[in-house]
Amino acid sequence: MARRSDPRITRYVAKGKERWRVTADAGTDPATGKRRQVKRSFTSRTESEAFLRDLDSAAATGTF
Repeated sequence: MARRSDPRITRYVAKGKERWRVTADAGTDPATGKRRQVKRSFTSRTESEAFLRDLDSAAATGTF
């Protein structure tokens, strides 16, 4: 069974190497009320999924 694709994780190639980019919302900025968006790049899909899991839990509790 194939892994379900998360639209917040995208694969791209930079300098001939495969990389994974996470683009996700991390709640709103309390000072401005604007959406806070986090973008990070990783060398493996597993690393990007772990970061996304941690980010989701931190955003849900408001600690990010």
